[in-house]
Amino acid sequence: MRSIEMELEKIVSDLTTEKSIKEWKTTQNDFDQPLFDYRLDHVREVVRVAKILAGKENANLEIVVPAAWLHDIAKPGLGGVEEHGLKSALKARRILKDIGFEKTLIEKITEVITKHVGLFLDAPLDSLEAQILWEADKLVKLGSTGLVHYFINSIRLWPGRTLFDIKNGLETYLKTARRIASSMQTETAKKIAEFRLQTIESFVVSLKKELGSKS
Repeated sequence: MRSIEMELEKIVSDLTTEKSIKEWKTTQNDFDQPLFDYRLDHVREVVRVAKILAGKENANLEIVVPAAWLHDIAKPGLGGVEEHGLKSALKARRILKDIGFEKTLIEKITEVITKHVGLFLDAPLDSLEAQILWEADKLVKLGSTGLVHYFINSIRLWPGRTLFDIKNGLETYLKTARRIASSMQTETAKKIAEFRLQTIESFVVSLKKELGSKS
């Protein structure tokens, strides 16, 4: 029976793979907008969460908000960029100067941007505003938001993945998510991280139950 199933699966796969490739290409070719602009979506969420954290922790919004908008300005795509914190700060400095920001404020904003990199922290950063941006940038990788981004980005990063591949990937990412959550320093971020981590943990448990073991 197993050999028959394998043959049937190959027949279905050969048919659906070709069709799926054509559908994705057609969809992108028919629209001027990208299928999904991860970086813009990420930045918008970081700004939103940063405003919440800054409000609760009494951080300076004049520093936090511009820094949140420009923290990844040197990394517009999905892929990584070496020293993107420093490169984003340099690019942000030029942008803010052109807009008309005061020099002292520009220095504070760019300093915050340089310090948002890295997935984990052992101790608080040296300024509240830098801490807020770092936490906002990592919190959006957790919870339902983090899951949605993970699923969509998986299509781009690892084409051809199955549900079992996604499950295995999520189990691995869960370990990272737990370390991210434990890196939060402000009380507000700790509470948000705890809730969002539980969301990921619950989803992974549910997905494992639904899929069972691959036969």
